[in-house]
Amino acid sequence: MRSRILLGFALIIIATPAAAHTGHSGNASFMAGLLHPLTGWDHLLAIAAVALWAVVRGGRAPMVWPVTFLASVLAGFGVAAFGTVMPAFEHVMLASILIPALLAASAFRVGLWSAATVIGFFGFAHGHLHGIEVGANALAPFAAGMCAAMAVLLLFIVLGGRAAMAGGARNALRWAAGVLATAGAALGLVA
Repeated sequence: MRSRILLGFALIIIATPAAAHTGHSGNASFMAGLLHPLTGWDHLLAIAAVALWAVVRGGRAPMVWPVTFLASVLAGFGVAAFGTVMPAFEHVMLASILIPALLAASAFRVGLWSAATVIGFFGFAHGHLHGIEVGANALAPFAAGMCAAMAVLLLFIVLGGRAAMAGGARNALRWAAGVLATAGAALGLVA
């Protein structure tokens, strides 16, 4: 288990930026925001990793962590609206896939609020990076669309995951999280 976690951290350190964020200023509408999480592998993998980790963790995590992620995305958009630029957030995109996926795959038990803090940081990075790209003038409609799509994806994955857990498929969910970690590592290596 430790070797998988160490491998994940090593990949984060050596990986190039996700390069999935090439700017949205030409089309920063509600619809563009709504479609963005559905068409970007970095978003799909990060959302699935957070949701699966929450489901595997159980307890209040399936409710707390997705809400934390979304609230933090909005906070990141808000900070970006003021033009504040944070460095190295492309690497955080990769970490937002690998860390939750590896922890879900290993069923490593992390405290509810400690993990919520990490998930919040990842959500903040997603929102901030897109907020900087979109710019303050078109931020609100893009952010609204992006958060709406993310909320639906998170809800769908959490509900599906909880149904799978109720059916005794915990190991299948852990396996799926391992696949997500592998896909995240591949995304980092090809970017």
